Amino acid sequence: MAEIATKMKSVPRRTLFLFRVLAALSFVPTLVSGQAASRAAHPGFDGIWNSATATPLERPRQFKDKPFFTSDEAAEWERQVARNNEERPPQAGAKNVGTGTYNTFFRE
Repeated sequence: MAEIATKMKSVPRRTLFLFRVLAALSFVPTLVSGQAASRAAHPGFDGIWNSATATPLERPRQFKDKPFFTSDEAAEWERQVARNNEERPPQAGAKNVGTGTYNTFFRE
């Protein structure tokens, strides 16, 4: 009987020990990731994005090895984005005229 009581006392201790080990191990990915964390322990995304500029939310694949644009390249990129955002009349004979840019009211 005493042996069972001793085993019963050790179960909460083992459970607590296991909980502490798992809690400590849960912090390992954060320490190993190498990303700077904000106060809320989320990766930091510095800067502000909005639709007032031609800067895309995600970097296009063709620019993966290009850290910046020259002035001429930036001007061409902005012209291309403006061209893509223009309202266009539907093409003659098109079955589906599409929705167009229905959200122009919210465009900055």
